[in-house]
Amino acid sequence: MVLIKYCVLAWLLGLGPALLWAQQVTLIEDSSHVYFGELIVEGINWSEDEWKEMAQDPQNMGANYLQVYVGKDPSGHQQPAMWGKYAASEHAMRFKPRFPFEFDQDYYYRFKHNQHRTEGSFRVEDRYPATRPRLLSLEPKIPVVPANILRFYLHFSTPMRRDSPYQYIHLIDQQGDTVKQAFFPAEPPLWDRQGKRLTLLFDPGRIKSGLESHEAWGLALKTNQQYHLVVEEKFSSYRGQTLSSSVSHSFVVGPLDIQSPQINNWKISAPKAHSQDSLMITFDEPIDRAQAMRWIQVQQSQDKPTKGKVHFSGEGNWVFKPDLPWGIQPYEIMVNNQLEDLAGNSLRKPFEMSAGGTDTLTPAGWITWPFHPVE
Repeated sequence: MVLIKYCVLAWLLGLGPALLWAQQVTLIEDSSHVYFGELIVEGINWSEDEWKEMAQDPQNMGANYLQVYVGKDPSGHQQPAMWGKYAASEHAMRFKPRFPFEFDQDYYYRFKHNQHRTEGSFRVEDRYPATRPRLLSLEPKIPVVPANILRFYLHFSTPMRRDSPYQYIHLIDQQGDTVKQAFFPAEPPLWDRQGKRLTLLFDPGRIKSGLESHEAWGLALKTNQQYHLVVEEKFSSYRGQTLSSSVSHSFVVGPLDIQSPQINNWKISAPKAHSQDSLMITFDEPIDRAQAMRWIQVQQSQDKPTKGKVHFSGEGNWVFKPDLPWGIQPYEIMVNNQLEDLAGNSLRKPFEMSAGGTDTLTPAGWITWPFHPVE
């Protein structure tokens, strides 16, 4: 879980004899941890006024207390602190850099609270083998996608270079021409925290009717046409190593999908009690797999999460294998109603819904779906 952990001692001054004051600074490396890639300072005693100020304005107040720099020690240099997001809890604060900490790069932090001062350096060690990157998979994998598909996901074997990935990705139509302005050039690019999964977003302005880009350009994809999504060999890892060859993914475009998924049409295959058989949900249409990984959960009726592993069987089946055998008590499947299909239609509303139609929407939240293991 923890890559680097520093326990720094500072002096508490101004209260008569000097007392020893402990501060712990931790960098979270475990990618499964909720605070992966963040620097955490623990052992802070906020006053009531400080706590209120942090709650009201965590960005400005956090930057006053904690600064993180690139390099071993910025003393004597007019070097700006790294940009990032600050958050505070009762006895701690967190810093999440706008761009993740890089491997084999030195960093320096300073934390000052009242007369307490803690500072030190750290380095993120590179634990990945020095091999050429590979494009492991491209999702969705189905041969026919809706004409208004919203996103593809590219999964790589190692962290990739994060800047300007779009120059290496092309959409080619069946005449062999490159489709111009098909993708939305998000800045920063939509990488996961590890830099191994890229979300490739089709330009929503060309998808949603009534918008200027849609009226001027229309959809990037044409129904009944075949396309190739090409990832160039020049696409490189954070080490500068390129792919061994270009990769091409072919698909055919089907009709528009303008309807929300219907959870009432999903089917549950309940496991046997006292077993570790898998629980399976079969969807009524392909669902965004990355969202489903975090927005479908299992718990016991007492709000106790059930731990286990999730994978997909094909594009239509969500499969959950518990770490421990199922009991005989009732369980609940929790589904976030913001979960989307491939065209961005969520359980809560279709992608094409106009702003005027949102007044009758149910709030964003979780849908509870009870089931019993089979005895």
